[in-house]
Amino acid sequence: FLLPFVVAASFLGINQYQYGMWNQFISIPWLLDLLNPELYPNDLLVEQRANSPTVFLLVLTKLLPLFGSIPLLFLSLYLVNHLFLFLGLYRLSLSVFKNKQAAILLVVACAFAFPVLGDIHLWSSSLMERTLALPLLLFSIAAQFRKQFWWAVFLQSVAFNIHPLSSLFVVLASWPAVLYA
Repeated sequence: FLLPFVVAASFLGINQYQYGMWNQFISIPWLLDLLNPELYPNDLLVEQRANSPTVFLLVLTKLLPLFGSIPLLFLSLYLVNHLFLFLGLYRLSLSVFKNKQAAILLVVACAFAFPVLGDIHLWSSSLMERTLALPLLLFSIAAQFRKQFWWAVFLQSVAFNIHPLSSLFVVLASWPAVLYA
């Protein structure tokens, strides 16, 4: 019951959603180029899309007809992802502490996207590749605590296909534990 309330409070009031910011300066033109290759002829930034190892844009092109516009697609995916982010935080806390009150406290505390390293926040207020990968990685770590290693490895591999850099840190830290177990 509390989880949707925290997600709504976080989305509407605490950390307001941002569209067209940060990595979206790159991903939106790349998406537009996938949809219409004549928009950016000979653009050096857009041509770098071939060097981006992610399925993020390909999935967006498949989902776009369902939503009709890129801003609505990004907002909808962000809201769903935001819910899974807090659900992942709850599951991870429950797996570690085995206490519902501690899990609820963690979710409420994490409703504030505070800086954890320089100007990098705990989670992002816009839809990006790393934003989509984070809940998957949280669920994978929680699965490892529950000794569901194959499920953890599967979630990490899906996250790796979305954002390899974020996933690599979790993979390097957790696969030795999987191999050891």
